[in-house]
Amino acid sequence: MAGTDIIFHCQVGGDPKPEISWHKIEGDIAIDKSQILEDKALKIHQVKISDAGTYVCDAENAAGKLTKSATLIVNCKLSIAVNNYYN
Repeated sequence: MAGTDIIFHCQVGGDPKPEISWHKIEGDIAIDKSQILEDKALKIHQVKISDAGTYVCDAENAAGKLTKSATLIVNCKLSIAVNNYYN
């Protein structure tokens, strides 16, 4: 729902410990309203329609790379503006 915070988790293991990174397929992640948490989860504060899209977690170490994605759909309350024009 628009205005709420969301968290994407990316749980991965390996030896050596993989480096985790995030990106959004449809554009940049809004850095002013997002953060990477201590467990490498991606948190987006007060989502809005422009935050909707596919978010990708990349995990990489010397043995290889894994990629997983999740799609964020943002619902919002419907509003209608009506303009009356009289001649």
